[in-house]
Amino acid sequence: MISRKQFRHVQIARGLTVKEIIARTGIPAQSFMVLMDDAERDPSKLISDQTFKILEHVLGFEAGMNGLQRTNVIEWRVPAKADARAKWLSAVGNIRADLLGDHVEVAVMARKTRLLGRKEFALFIFDPDSRVKVVVTHADSGIQRALLKLFCVPEPLVVTVDESEYELTCNLVANSVYRPQQFMVVLGGKVARYTWNDVQAAAKEFNFTPDELIDLIVCAVDESRKVTDPASSVVTEDRILRAVGA
Repeated sequence: MISRKQFRHVQIARGLTVKEIIARTGIPAQSFMVLMDDAERDPSKLISDQTFKILEHVLGFEAGMNGLQRTNVIEWRVPAKADARAKWLSAVGNIRADLLGDHVEVAVMARKTRLLGRKEFALFIFDPDSRVKVVVTHADSGIQRALLKLFCVPEPLVVTVDESEYELTCNLVANSVYRPQQFMVVLGGKVARYTWNDVQAAAKEFNFTPDELIDLIVCAVDESRKVTDPASSVVTEDRILRAVGA
């Protein structure tokens, strides 16, 4: 189980304020602060199992706070304020030392910008030992260089995408619906060959309606899940949302 110190580092790396965490989990502010301090008070006496599980998911922990989450893609969000970035980088450095393996892979997604536009990057961080998958969002050039140095990756794979694809990726990651398969494609230095505009054009050319395409996507996701988990054959709202984001 992770320590309180590691817990605080992960909370900082996630880029979520205490108010945001409380809003997402419903945890009382006083109960959450028990997790953040060094007192010997037992959090289980103040936080229900259900709320604690929600908190684990929001922060990106395995069940029982047993390390970082392995099955989903975790977002670490760079703070917007410059004076908070040193604290954020320090937290990531501590996580790198305590919770990740020795050899970490990193790829960079660069957003195409206009001539005078602000450069922004998303860094895809993968720990082959634990299978932890992290996307750092809203990184500028300085943060990118600092992270590449921290993870000892002098020349990462770089994929450049247009602004709409970049924003879509960041939104999917932020809402916890970015699929591990999508993550691994970018980590390998690749991007999708077709855009959503291409899909729309092809659908019109071959006379597919939007309803038919959605049904095909949901069926494809459902079939793929039957292969890995025969008991999982019910199409849920969560599955549809993930299919649309695929």
